[in-house]
Amino acid sequence: MAEAEAEACSDEAAVLTGKAQAAKRRAMAMKDTIRTYLERTGCRTVKAGVWTLSVCQSQPAVHFDGDPAAIPEPFRAVKVEPNKRAALELWKAGRPMPAGFSVTVGSHLRVK
Repeated sequence: MAEAEAEACSDEAAVLTGKAQAAKRRAMAMKDTIRTYLERTGCRTVKAGVWTLSVCQSQPAVHFDGDPAAIPEPFRAVKVEPNKRAALELWKAGRPMPAGFSVTVGSHLRVK
């Protein structure tokens, strides 16, 4: 019974997620349309009742599509993450793991 309720909730969540995404797309399309009209007419700001609509310059965005090996050192960023799979293999082999790693083994109920 609880599984059926959970599945019904998941189905409803999927429906609401779809509705939310559609509403976001409509809002973005509306904003793009208004921005386009304001830019074409040369208006930067329009007051409409309690609302003020303004076309503003966005923050500059940097893109890189070159060879990563050619990036100069001051412009490199490296993300370091723990290799949990390698640590688990050490644990399974009965070997000591590096400091900071630990393994927990939980339990769960399986219903067939």
